[in-house]
Amino acid sequence: MDYKQLVADTLAPSLTDVLSAEDIYQKIERPKDTSKGDYAFPAFTLAKAMKKAPQQIAADLVARSTHLILKRLKLLVHT
Repeated sequence: MDYKQLVADTLAPSLTDVLSAEDIYQKIERPKDTSKGDYAFPAFTLAKAMKKAPQQIAADLVARSTHLILKRLKLLVHT
């Protein structure tokens, strides 16, 4: 199973106004520190377009997710 694609497909409905599905997939990365999780999505790249703080974007994405994988996410914010 391609978990990166699963994450991208889960995020896509919430981000269609600002990114294509392919762009979402391209932005998902593997954190250098694996204690931070399996995948990372750089919400800060959307802050200007969405007129929200990256922390709020990330929290909204997790809250809107209907997939169990994303429901188990920890919101990690680096300032």
